[in-house]
Amino acid sequence: MNSSLPVPPEPLELKKMLKVTLALNNNNIKILLTGNRIPAYLWSNSRWKVFLSRNGWTWQEFLKFISNNVDLIADWINGKSSWEDFISKLEEKIYSYKPLRDTKIL
Repeated sequence: MNSSLPVPPEPLELKKMLKVTLALNNNNIKILLTGNRIPAYLWSNSRWKVFLSRNGWTWQEFLKFISNNVDLIADWINGKSSWEDFISKLEEKIYSYKPLRDTKIL
């Protein structure tokens, strides 16, 4: 599949912080959703908001989607997948969850 969503730079400082947070919370992956740091980074600090909202996604829907796929975040945090793999898997799930009509990047 050709990537339609831009791959933002890997947030290494955020990754370090979330890794510590995860360790301090007995590896309970739901803690990774606290503060919506990863969803906010993808939605606001990349062009995903524009792209997804043009395809009918809302911030609330994106949050729900991310919370249902927190295992992918945990795999990235724990080094089981690269940032690029994490983004690719997330994008595949986005396409499965809600087909995207407009795939042009502005």
